[in-house]
Amino acid sequence: MPNPTPAKHHKKQKHKGMIAFLIILILGLLVILVALLPQFYIRRVEIKGNKVLTDREIADRTGIEEGKHLFYYVSGSAKDYLTLRYGKIEDDLLLAYPYIEDIKVTADIPYQVSIELKERQEALFIEAKDAYIIVDKNGLILKKDPKSLEARAPVVRGIIVPDDKIPGQSLSEDNFRQVERVLDTIEQIKTQDSVEVRAGDLLDQIHYFFPYSAGSMYLEVQVNEKDKVLVKLDPTRGMRDKLAWLKNALKQDVLGGLGDGILDLTGTNNVFKPDMVLPEPLAKKAEKGEP
Repeated sequence: MPNPTPAKHHKKQKHKGMIAFLIILILGLLVILVALLPQFYIRRVEIKGNKVLTDREIADRTGIEEGKHLFYYVSGSAKDYLTLRYGKIEDDLLLAYPYIEDIKVTADIPYQVSIELKERQEALFIEAKDAYIIVDKNGLILKKDPKSLEARAPVVRGIIVPDDKIPGQSLSEDNFRQVERVLDTIEQIKTQDSVEVRAGDLLDQIHYFFPYSAGSMYLEVQVNEKDKVLVKLDPTRGMRDKLAWLKNALKQDVLGGLGDGILDLTGTNNVFKPDMVLPEPLAKKAEKGEP
């Protein structure tokens, strides 16, 4: 096969050079446009998915400044750069706020940074001496709130969490077993409440849960405006019928004025025992949670 003539070879090389020049020119123009167009500069930060954390605390923590270029904060892995994600900011927010289960921070052309997050759900408020220790269903400590604030989830007494436990850490295995017992009891109560919705929610009348053992759960129940009663249940058997009985007794207001003692629903018969008190280890733990 004959070799191309010098003229043809020169023409081909010139054509390739022109194409390369055009590509460089186009890329250069794109870089200039991205650098100069106002659509690539931050005017707002939009936050979605937060319920407990406020927009302000999230926005302040990111350190994102209005007027900075949208690509200024892009960081992290190669995939983060390709998808315009702010990987380092995501990692910092996950570390700073245990409430955040998942988060995505991206440059959202034009003008905007988008933050989408999923929060962990508050499962229980464990009452300590000076604070509520808020945990999720997996026993992760989300926050410590002053007891002066209203609890947004069922309150538990009698679980002692070491003082050195901080938000972001998990409860001990023993503490978590107690949490699981409370959560299992709550689920059974919710089931009963869903069966008889017109009678009012039993869960709303429970002030505190006192987990003691696998077969012993104590509840402080508001009977009426002035009376309360301690109730003992066995979560391992007969809960549905016992909760139905308790809900009906509260509805008919037959438990008022019982005074000190415990309404024992763990046996064949439901009996109020005026001489019965919380087991000593549980009573001492509960006392440590008092103001």
